[in-house]
Amino acid sequence: MDQPWIGANILKDAFPQMPAGEQFQELFESTAANSASFAVLVIRIDDLDRTQKRFGEDIASSVVLKLARIIDEASNTHRGKWGRLDHDLLACFCPDMDEAAADELARELQERLAHPGEETVSIGIAVHPFWPFEKMTALSNAKKALDHAAFFGPKAVTPFDAVSLNISADKLYQYGDIDGAIEEFKKAVAVDPQNVNVHNSLGVCYGVQGKMELAIDAFEIAIGLDPEDVMATYNLGLAHLKRGDKEKALGLFLEAHGIEGENPEVACEIGMCYLETGQTDIALEYLEKAAQKMPKGARVFRVLGDCYME
Repeated sequence: MDQPWIGANILKDAFPQMPAGEQFQELFESTAANSASFAVLVIRIDDLDRTQKRFGEDIASSVVLKLARIIDEASNTHRGKWGRLDHDLLACFCPDMDEAAADELARELQERLAHPGEETVSIGIAVHPFWPFEKMTALSNAKKALDHAAFFGPKAVTPFDAVSLNISADKLYQYGDIDGAIEEFKKAVAVDPQNVNVHNSLGVCYGVQGKMELAIDAFEIAIGLDPEDVMATYNLGLAHLKRGDKEKALGLFLEAHGIEGENPEVACEIGMCYLETGQTDIALEYLEKAAQKMPKGARVFRVLGDCYME
């Protein structure tokens, strides 16, 4: 059975009509449907669980209530609606608000919560319109922006952007949802076509699926945007190696080595390629470089052993 949210009773007493969980989701959808433009702020109380463990339920609940009152006042000022999404998440919907105004509001909320006291919140922001997203994605996008904010530590304010999608896609990739990751990376490309990392990551996903032509296309776009990007060059080499074009792969690995000569993964692949062509002396040179940088690299030491046996 799920534990009750911190401050649930005190909030219910103070704001008996406050929507929570799915109720706020429904409120957002019905309100967004009739709004041409708006901003959504998703607000996380930093370290709420730690506050509860350190100071007790009453103090943690008072922090939740204090923030709720601040958001309620701000919502009244901006003709907005608010509610609770999770035990440490509140959200605010503000019609006719752009990203700059939402950022200003977010920092106002932070400042008001901090005086008096030391409580902090992190805030993710999403706005509509935001091409190419439909308005109903704004709440989800604000949550992704909040995940993005976590990379900056407590008291961060982060608008939804291509990096937010990149982080979301990375999580899906780590969970093994490669198709989901690809869809997120595609959205990130639409938002920021010049983002080298996004194209490279998309290529990696295609490579995992064995779709080498699509992977090569993505890596080549990344290299076109930044010819000095070592990972895109290296990954393009791996893609050609998987296709069986060892000569093309070696050329790309050497290019990557020229960009970043201290990269042990690149040096290892170069050594492997030379070893397969019978050029053991050259292979040893690169493999030994890789081994110096990869003290726990079982693969490189195994290959080195094969070289020493020849």
